[in-house]
Formats: sequence, C-alpha cells, structure tokens
Amino acid sequence: MDVFAVLWRRFPSFDRDHPLPWLYRVAHGVVRNRQRTVRRKRALGLRLASVPSYPVESPDAVVVQRERDRTVRKALMGLSTRDQEILRLAAWEGLKVREIAAVVGCSEAAAEQRLRRATKRLGRVLPSSIRLAIEAPTPIRPTENPHGI
Repeated sequence: MDVFAVLWRRFPSFDRDHPLPWLYRVAHGVVRNRQRTVRRKRALGLRLASVPSYPVESPDAVVVQRERDRTVRKALMGLSTRDQEILRLAAWEGLKVREIAAVVGCSEAAAEQRLRRATKRLGRVLPSSIRLAIEAPTPIRPTENPHGI
C-alpha cells in the first residue's frame, strides 16, 4: 500500500519506460523504513524497561536516588562544557565511543581518552559514596546502543 502511496505522490517522476525497477526501488525503501521503525520501537521498549522503578512502599529509595542525582548534576555543572558534553553523550544518550567521536568530530581514540579523563574529573568532585560507582572499569559506556542507530 505504501509503495502505491509513494507512486501517487511522485507520479511526475515515475519512470514509465522502466516501471518495475522504479517500483522495486521504492518498495525496498519502504521495507527498510519499516524495519528501522520496528528496531527503534524495540530499542525504546528495552530502554524504557530498563528504567528503574521504585516501589511505592519505599519512598526512602526515591529520596536517596533523587539526592544522588542532584549531587551528580551539581558536580557535572562544575566541569567544563566539553567534559559535560562527552559525559552526557555517553551516560544520558547512551552513545558508544565511535558514535561520540562522530558527534564531537574527533577520532575514536581521542573520544575514549576524553571520556576517560572527564569521568576521572567528575569522580574527583563527587562524594566518595557516589565516586565508587562512577570509577568502575567501564563507568558509563553502555554495551549496546539503546537507540538502535
């Protein structure tokens, strides 16, 4: 159905001499778009499923988490904008090092080094209770891109 919708919209550019290759190319594009949509929806579902939910009967957990988040945000705001950017791309956007490199316009090695240094600088300004969680071997780099891109 979508192929014919495209044909209708693009009828002036439709190749009447060779209709099948044109239609196959459009059909291929439609299928790829659908596959991309399915992958993105699946990735979003997985990402939403991994968001921690706090039990209603334990408001203390929510208070502790909010305080920890506030502390991390305050420490993050004390870093340079360059450090903030790379940490947010890794932790909040879930990008891999190669994707971060593409976003900031540097090599993968440079992006990994910047991420490592920014993580260390963030760890230095955080309280020790939070610092331990951040200074793990791979502190904020996810193993899989949640966006599916």
